[in-house]
Amino acid sequence: KMKTSCGCTASLVESKIIPKGKSSSIKAIFNSRGKTNHQHKTITVITNDPDHPTTRLEVTGFVKHSGPIHPKGVKMVKPKNKKPKH
Repeated sequence: KMKTSCGCTASLVESKIIPKGKSSSIKAIFNSRGKTNHQHKTITVITNDPDHPTTRLEVTGFVKHSGPIHPKGVKMVKPKNKKPKH
């Protein structure tokens, strides 16, 4: 079983059952949408190994803004007319 530190990180394991003494691969996927600058995410691997019940994997990187930002929409609001104070 695996847990990620946020919804922007996903993990996939090659094999869910790994015999003692064997290994498997874990693929980490990070969605950088809306993220900038330094990023630090974790994946916690939960096992049935009594000596190592959890292992924490750390993924770090820098997300560089590389282009214009295109918002889904822009809301134009008409300013309210303020009544003068008497």
